[in-house]
Amino acid sequence: MRTKFLLVALIIAAAPAFSQGNIKIGHVNSQEIIQSMPEFEAAMTKLESIQTNNNEVAKKMQAEFQKKYDAYVAIAKSLTPAERQTREGELGEMDQKFRAYVNDLQQKMNEEQNKATAPIVEKARVAVEAVGKENGFTYIFDLSKGQVLFHGSSAIDVSELVKMKLASMPSVAPKTAPAVVKPAAPATKSAAPAKPATKATPAKK
Repeated sequence: MRTKFLLVALIIAAAPAFSQGNIKIGHVNSQEIIQSMPEFEAAMTKLESIQTNNNEVAKKMQAEFQKKYDAYVAIAKSLTPAERQTREGELGEMDQKFRAYVNDLQQKMNEEQNKATAPIVEKARVAVEAVGKENGFTYIFDLSKGQVLFHGSSAIDVSELVKMKLASMPSVAPKTAPAVVKPAAPATKSAAPAKPATKATPAKK
């Protein structure tokens, strides 16, 4: 889940242009910098807690569906057509409700991830800009994004300077709303028996 979150490239012009031949270029690894920030660790812990709670709801919904599905299969041959249609409709509703919940859960988690990481990425960007200005860099490139065709031994890695700058800056609070996503309302009845729904997949790491 941690590696899933989008880490925006921090490619900036950090200072006014110098005369030709006096250009100072540095580079950073924004992914490594952001993941080293205490705020990032706190945000990931909170998001994983939300994900765990929501997955428990999904597991209970799936278990209820599986139990009802197995019970239907066991007696299906002894039921009248009307009774089978009723049971199949109930199963269809449960299956669609579960799938709608999983889809809604993923959407809500994506929104929470964006809220949590936005202030952290912005803080890192501000730190890179400050380091660039304070140390007279013309450009600072992000090696974690894009393609680097040549990386000479004279290139300057300013990641540690950025980390030092971040340590001197106020902490930012992740914007998350730790709440369990509620299941959606029952869907329209299905005319055929539903197969057991697939398990909810937690966000990738």
